[in-house]
Amino acid sequence: MSVDGEFFLSVTGSIEHAEFYDVNNAYCKYGFHFGPDWSVVAGIEEGLTQMCKCSNDPRNLVVWNFPLEITFKSTNPHGWPQLIMSIYGLDLFGHDVIRGYGVCHLPLTTGRHEKSHTHEGRRSRYRNVQRRFEGFVQVGIRQW
Repeated sequence: MSVDGEFFLSVTGSIEHAEFYDVNNAYCKYGFHFGPDWSVVAGIEEGLTQMCKCSNDPRNLVVWNFPLEITFKSTNPHGWPQLIMSIYGLDLFGHDVIRGYGVCHLPLTTGRHEKSHTHEGRRSRYRNVQRRFEGFVQVGIRQW
């Protein structure tokens, strides 16, 4: 039951996949960031996907198809929730290394929405060499 001036935002979706070059095992750490007037009514605020290997085709996809379901409550649209993702993979020694990150606002309208975020980091001479080992990251998110 809602109080006068309260509204709810319910999101059901999934973290679909990431596209890598030369990264074999990867997982996504995610969390929601929101303003002080917002609170989580139902669902999980942060979590981890399973670790997956890249596909053996030219796309080099790591497919998670990880479900997301969360409901927020607020009295003010300021601080609209955002989904924050950090993609991690294993290096040659089996240590967790960050491979990419992304942020996207949750949709403002009802209906089916698809968002993707691409980030490859700042480029420098060191980064060009490092890029060969770490790869280029593209994360696909599906919300409906």
